[in-house]
Amino acid sequence: APRDLIGRRAAEVLPEIDHEGNHSSPFVAHARLDEASLWVRRRDGESALLSISALPLTDAAGRWRGARGVAHDMTDVTERETALAEAEHRDRLLGHVLRALVETPDPIGGLTAAMRACVRASGAAGGCLWRRDSGRFVPIANCGAAVPEDLVIDSLAAHGDVDAAMATCGDSRRLVLATAFCQQTNGTLALWRNVDQEQWPAGDIALFGRLAAQFGLALAQLDAQQELERHARTDALTGLLNRRSFLADIEARLSAARRGVRPAALVYVDLDNFKAVNDLHGHPA
Repeated sequence: APRDLIGRRAAEVLPEIDHEGNHSSPFVAHARLDEASLWVRRRDGESALLSISALPLTDAAGRWRGARGVAHDMTDVTERETALAEAEHRDRLLGHVLRALVETPDPIGGLTAAMRACVRASGAAGGCLWRRDSGRFVPIANCGAAVPEDLVIDSLAAHGDVDAAMATCGDSRRLVLATAFCQQTNGTLALWRNVDQEQWPAGDIALFGRLAAQFGLALAQLDAQQELERHARTDALTGLLNRRSFLADIEARLSAARRGVRPAALVYVDLDNFKAVNDLHGHPA
């Protein structure tokens, strides 16, 4: 309250004033101040941002006698504007990632482009996306600085539950999030900052949680696409290449042998009386 300020030194409420004269106090303003921003200390010790306008006061002889002004507390307004700007930044990043995943024809290329957008927009030193394969994580897209040697990823692969697989590794400048599809972990997203960078703010951690969900969906789509390609190329009974894929593969191999001037051979094996095996034991055997 105003009465609480009477008789107190300005330095008590203006902790950031440079008393060597680099930043003048509005209480001793010798020139007009128009909506100058100034941090002050509240009674509870917290900081507040004021917008201050002040005029110097002089006597009849023109001698400076003091200053008079008005201040408005802009702390809440500034915090709301900052929160809005951060939200808009996060929405833009999410949009960049989604466009990279959707608009890039090659699934691996889309994941790489999305990873690059994450690293650049978040100011991270580097990032990597791993795909879960047979109980371990295999890197599939990375950007920026090399993965820190002490960033342990494979230990998360043992967790089937998404929440259990979420973790932070090392210090708080490293963020490791599980990616999942249908509540099953299918990969890991990791971002890391240099030691001289700030720690991850809460807003970024929440955003990366949303991004991890998108990456989990993209990995599931990649798995489905590759499974379809495998079915299209192989025989369901034997698992061998079907006729179309066999002809394309053998042509590629022979072309490579011709370019390299290497010998090549095609071996054809015919098993006599194999029909009797099929008739007796069936095609599955």
